[in-house]
Amino acid sequence: MPNVLASRAGEEAARKVSFGNFDIINDAEGRPISLGKGTFGRTYQARHRYLDTVVALKIITERYAADAGVRQRFLTEARAVAKLSHPHIARLYDFGEMDGVLHYAMEYCGGGSLADHVAKHGPFGLRHVVEVGQQIAGALKCAHNGGFIHRDLKPSNIMLTESKGPLFTKLIDFGLVQPSLPGATRSFSDDQSADGARFLGTPLFASPEQLREEPMDVRTDLFSLGITLWYLLLACPPENGSSAEIAASRLSSDSYASRLPGDLPPPFRDVLTRLLEKDRKNRFASAAEVFGAFNLCAAALGFRRARDYTDPTAELVDWDEAAVPEKDLSQSAVPEPIEVQTVDRKLDSEFRIFTRTNEDFTGLNYIAEPQDGPGPPVILHVLHPMLLEDSAAFERLRVHVAQLMVLNLPEVIRIEGIRAFSDYVSILLEKPEGNDLMSVLRNQRVVQLI
Repeated sequence: MPNVLASRAGEEAARKVSFGNFDIINDAEGRPISLGKGTFGRTYQARHRYLDTVVALKIITERYAADAGVRQRFLTEARAVAKLSHPHIARLYDFGEMDGVLHYAMEYCGGGSLADHVAKHGPFGLRHVVEVGQQIAGALKCAHNGGFIHRDLKPSNIMLTESKGPLFTKLIDFGLVQPSLPGATRSFSDDQSADGARFLGTPLFASPEQLREEPMDVRTDLFSLGITLWYLLLACPPENGSSAEIAASRLSSDSYASRLPGDLPPPFRDVLTRLLEKDRKNRFASAAEVFGAFNLCAAALGFRRARDYTDPTAELVDWDEAAVPEKDLSQSAVPEPIEVQTVDRKLDSEFRIFTRTNEDFTGLNYIAEPQDGPGPPVILHVLHPMLLEDSAAFERLRVHVAQLMVLNLPEVIRIEGIRAFSDYVSILLEKPEGNDLMSVLRNQRVVQLI
């Protein structure tokens, strides 16, 4: 292997290096731009010399270039990726050998890894964590349907296509992939690396059965997805310390459910808790189940549902408008209707109303403040009597209110609850500072966003 690819800071600037049709891209100081490294390979930014397209070029490390076992693993990884076609799995473009060094070119993702993003920007918001869950569950469904277990799913193996714009992830690094067909699973003792290391995954994101070196199935990847989502949500893994300390905690009987933040919305908590079950029998049975659970979770929280790219008919349906089966919406992913608090007095005995603002099909909005002393103003959404007479419609409204309260997003006005006074029934909401957008438009005709 050309020595320039192993250049370190302080060494002479590297000359341009090529592998087949791909030229390694150098930085301003003439050094190859490294995108990452693993036990058996390093990845560099490269450009196709004829098509002028940028790729991620993975090259087997010099130490293992002549090792037959590692060369076979490298080829197995490339063949696995080549057989998989999914928007959230990085595509393989080419495979080759130059001067005895194996290499392959795959789709370049300019946004860096999820691990990089957390290191630079801190934890992800709930909406984005759910989106990652949807996207990677879909990618795993494709891989598992193709007969492969990833075995090394972690934030550094999930890439962002762009650093800005809508979140779009790609699963990479199938270097530890193994067949997932019945009877084809192996234990780690059957899968020695070239330097004798038995554990080939990452302990921080490994399932208990991986750490015990037991035969694995697709549920191993589901546990690693759960730990990854934990990391994105909290910007740290559930365990820290040495590999032995991590393994001891993971192999204990303590549940992860009790350690999750108390303010997590129940629909998301339910999915994450089941992913993190230490006994795989209690996890989801498949990535397909996880994908469906995340879509139900998204629907309950008011987020977008994701298209199932493994379903040939999915392209015929608008993924943002796809129907969710009614039987599933009745399950725990949808919160119970919010309870109505009964108040044995009139509304104006508790609130002083300042002005009426607007009206919609469910009721009228008023700005008010508490009668019993100075306090922050509130919005009273007084419900129409006709809505209250329709019990089914009123129950649906109570479900929607419960969903908004579970959502707990800063962009959504916080709801205090529903109160039934002796004369009116009203939803209580916080009153944001400033004016509503329509008032601003009426007065100024234009809104400066920047």
